[in-house]
Amino acid sequence: MIMQSGPQSNQVAILVPPSITLRNPTGLTFDRFGRLLVADGGGFSNPNYFDTGNWGMISNGSFIKLNTNGPARPNHLAMDMTNRIVISAENERNLWLFSSNGVFISSNFVSGVQSGSQAGSQLASANGGFWGTSIYVISGTGNLLKLDLAGRTNIVGTGFDNATGLKFGDDGSLYLSEYANNRVLRITPVAPILTTQIPATNLALGLCWDSATNLQYQLQYS
Repeated sequence: MIMQSGPQSNQVAILVPPSITLRNPTGLTFDRFGRLLVADGGGFSNPNYFDTGNWGMISNGSFIKLNTNGPARPNHLAMDMTNRIVISAENERNLWLFSSNGVFISSNFVSGVQSGSQAGSQLASANGGFWGTSIYVISGTGNLLKLDLAGRTNIVGTGFDNATGLKFGDDGSLYLSEYANNRVLRITPVAPILTTQIPATNLALGLCWDSATNLQYQLQYS
């Protein structure tokens, strides 16, 4: 943890020291309760090379497992609006689903998101506004997908190459890092451009604006 204020400003503090229970942390996120969740990709152990289903939260200097009945190599996590936790994992094609306290729900919440031979897909929970409150994920084919509560996906962006980071900023933008292209992208929504048209044949007023597929718009007036 990097302190933002106080006498230890800009200094690093260890939240959890190296331990046998937390071997290889691969994903961190704050959920909607303010808990710090962590996915543990596993590490050297005997007789198994990787621990299984090791993910949970960090509290009072300790790593607390929420569930051990998960994917073998969890990588990234995000929380939806009903406080359920979605997890991606290395060498898994599907996204897993758990309750907020770690109860297993499904190992096939979203199928075919990943190629099955790569690190788990990046996940991020939107904070409202243009993006809504859904979970977004980068697929193995470079598509930006929006997940609904039933696990259905909608493509909202394409052409992303080997994304290794996904995060919504407080400015309303979505930030995405591309490992292969050595760059960080900022995706910022813009307000629709509104134009008016008055046909010569009648007194009707036409309002036109640029729109996006599968989004609803509500007209307002003053």
